[in-house]
Amino acid sequence: MGHDIRDIPLSALDSIPSHLTDRGFEVTISQKPGFAPGVTFTQVYCRRGVDCQRLAWASLEHTPGIIRILITNQDGWLPWVRRRRFQLQADVTSAIEDLGGYWPPPN
Repeated sequence: MGHDIRDIPLSALDSIPSHLTDRGFEVTISQKPGFAPGVTFTQVYCRRGVDCQRLAWASLEHTPGIIRILITNQDGWLPWVRRRRFQLQADVTSAIEDLGGYWPPPN
C-alpha cells in the first residue's frame, strides 16, 4: 500500500474531523505555512489505539473548490502490525470517500 491521494469538494472539508471521530478515531488538527505565500497545509492525525494515520491537505490553485488530501503510507516490520496499519489506512481512506473523496481526477 502506498501513499493515497483523494480530492474532495471544499464544501465537505469541514465534515472530515467529525466524520473520523464518529468512526472511532481520536483526531488532532494543526496548520503549517505552505511552500508558497497564501498556501496553508493542514495536518490531521487520526489515532486509533497505538497507531496513528497522518493526513495533509491543501487547496489546488488550478481547481478552485477542490482540496487535495495526502494519506501517508502505513507500514510495519511485523506482519500483524503491518496488517493493522494497512487496515487503519484503508478505514481513513474509506471515511474520506464517504464524504465525496475521489481519485483519479476527472479529465
